[in-house]
Amino acid sequence: MTKVKPDYVLGYTIKPVIYGSLAAKLARVPHIFALITGLGYAFSGAEEVGYKSPIYKK
Repeated sequence: MTKVKPDYVLGYTIKPVIYGSLAAKLARVPHIFALITGLGYAFSGAEEVGYKSPIYKK
């Protein structure tokens, strides 16, 4: 990254967000964007588990 010297870095899924953001910070990239896809495990499936349960029961 230091040879290319990008102005922006965009990570879309979890591993590129973690590793790309860290590498961009070390390379002193001025603009870093992180997008995490999906709602996560707590909001998937029909069972009420996780922190979804108290939200919908009210």
